[in-house]
Amino acid sequence: MAKRISESMKKIKQNKEVRGSEEQMQHADCIAAALKKWEEMTPLEKELYADGMRGRVRIFLQWWDCLKAIEEKFNINVMDIAKEVRYKASLETGKKLAKKSKKHGIKDLYNVCLAGLEGMSKARVWFELNDRRLQYWVKWCPPHQFFKEFGRSDEEIKELAEFYCLQDEALLRGFNPKLEVFDKPRIIMRGDSHCSYIVEDHGGE
Repeated sequence: MAKRISESMKKIKQNKEVRGSEEQMQHADCIAAALKKWEEMTPLEKELYADGMRGRVRIFLQWWDCLKAIEEKFNINVMDIAKEVRYKASLETGKKLAKKSKKHGIKDLYNVCLAGLEGMSKARVWFELNDRRLQYWVKWCPPHQFFKEFGRSDEEIKELAEFYCLQDEALLRGFNPKLEVFDKPRIIMRGDSHCSYIVEDHGGE
């Protein structure tokens, strides 16, 4: 077990910054497997994966622009309703993803919900991935780059950041409501140096 973790840590450190100990990174092999899967993808497959995310950002911006136009024309607040709709939709997505896994601990949450972005997210900093806690930072955010690509200013990105990113917490909570998913205290799109993800498993307590 210890040897497997040590070998996985070495592989991860070739691509990622790891600040956690081997004890804290109990499931380092999951990260190593996710990176290996990304590395084995062809350039076309990686491009198609990125295009899928780019397309979702484009659709979000169309929705965002529509909501802003409605607010401006009719002088009403529709954002609170839209946030609720977006949160519920992401929560349902998390519930659907949960059906793909027989178990629903932190390791399973990572493999089902987060591993797919490991290769594309160039600057994840790992602190913990074990049965009790998941913690990592994202210092390079693909959607943030796509918002810039679509010509959005830093100020506009800051404005929409909370609305866009609430899907993350909702999806993770949908996967297993018994896990404690912390609201992100830092968000790159809001002007912070990184996004912070923390999930804890207290055994349902």
